[in-house]
Amino acid sequence: VFGLIIFLLGFSTAETRGRLKRTLPPYEYGTIVMNQFSEKKGLEPVVFRHWSHRNRYTCRLCHIDLGFAMVQGGTPVQEEDNRNGQYCGVCHNGKEAFSVKDRGNCKKCHSPYPVGLDQEAKMLFYKVTKTLPRGRFGNGVDWTKAEEMGKIKLLDTLDWYSFKRPKMKRDKGEIEMVPKVKGLPDIIFSHKKHAAWNGCEICHPDIFAMKKGGTRFKMIDNFNGLYCGACHGKVAFPLKDCGLCHAKPVSL
Repeated sequence: VFGLIIFLLGFSTAETRGRLKRTLPPYEYGTIVMNQFSEKKGLEPVVFRHWSHRNRYTCRLCHIDLGFAMVQGGTPVQEEDNRNGQYCGVCHNGKEAFSVKDRGNCKKCHSPYPVGLDQEAKMLFYKVTKTLPRGRFGNGVDWTKAEEMGKIKLLDTLDWYSFKRPKMKRDKGEIEMVPKVKGLPDIIFSHKKHAAWNGCEICHPDIFAMKKGGTRFKMIDNFNGLYCGACHGKVAFPLKDCGLCHAKPVSL
């Protein structure tokens, strides 16, 4: 009984904060619970699963064009906003995705199941990701490789909503960052891989300065959700997958 209580408390924490715990399965990595207004109106909280959107859309589309803040709870979305074609309602219009105006669709977002206990979401996740390249942590999916291989096609703009901008040129350059810990492999930062999902706007200038070396930070900052940790450990692959960043072979 005690073990069951601890197990459920882990889910409760994830629901409240939207931060994933180790006990949660791969299909719930990146899941957040939106409950600023739902329960006050007698509705179940909204359970938002990033994987069900990132297999179709870039991060930039939602966090720049649609105006969703990068911090959970930073955008006070209400049902009226969605029904008026804002935020979720931009895509959930009955054409791009199911309509928020159809009452029969409410439970597709307002879920009665605690995070980690929705079997329908679990089955859908494994159906959608079964052909995608595997990753060691997080969702267990290598999303970057999936995009590079053409396994997923990311939509970066919406003709009826996005502001017009020239097609982004992916910077093929890589930046090497030398860690202070002797013997630790150098960090290889790929602009190309990040630009495919984020463009430039998500990272610059709010998180990182435009000039190389202009932002100095420590690993503990990342673990605290700053800098790289703004995405990694929340939605992008977790920081415990060290070799994906510390990728330059050490010269002996």
